[in-house]
Amino acid sequence: IIAERMARHFEGSPIGQRLGRGPNARQVVGVVSDVRYAHVRALPREVVYFPLFQQPGKDIEVPTFEMRYAGQILEVMARTREAVARVDPALTLFRVRTLERQTEDSFARERLLALLSSYFGGFAVLLAGIGLYGLMSYSITLRTPEIGLRMALGARPASVAWLTVREGTWTVLAGAFAGTAAAYAAVRILESQLFGVQPHDPAVFAGATLLLVVMAVAAAFFPARRASRIDPMVGVRHE
Repeated sequence: IIAERMARHFEGSPIGQRLGRGPNARQVVGVVSDVRYAHVRALPREVVYFPLFQQPGKDIEVPTFEMRYAGQILEVMARTREAVARVDPALTLFRVRTLERQTEDSFARERLLALLSSYFGGFAVLLAGIGLYGLMSYSITLRTPEIGLRMALGARPASVAWLTVREGTWTVLAGAFAGTAAAYAAVRILESQLFGVQPHDPAVFAGATLLLVVMAVAAAFFPARRASRIDPMVGVRHE
């Protein structure tokens, strides 16, 4: 029995054709779908399946059996052990795992990288929020004379606060779009570490940009509200 990738090497239908030469040649009796060995990200191989007990002169390795089941896995395993014990009490089952568990284990490295990336990403967001707040606060402090002059000329506190928030948000938006473009170009470096996730996921980029905008508005709101409460005379005299 051969896999589909191996069947491509035959002309026409491989069923009935022989694989190999001489007395060791084998006849192809079936074709099965390609499978991924050891890891779900591995490419399918060109596989030939031989009957386990038809290998003359060769030691039979410990076989692996696959069983299709329905119901609770613990109950199924108990019945399986009983059936094996009835055949031969000396037989021992080991490394019993479900296909779901085996698939999860194959993602151990990706899961660890995702966990570490999440921690570093959260720390980066925290630093970005602190930096944005400090930048906005310092920028408004430098503009204290301007804000005092605007309010002395009749500007309302709400309009002063909105002006400060708007200008700070536009600055962050420009940086966010520049960072998104750079990330879009550099994401191919991480593509080899992804499985089942598109490297250019619009939801991820949109979510990151939206998060930065929300952080910018929040970072600019409190300094802007403080600036809108400045006494015009104090603001004009501020150096």
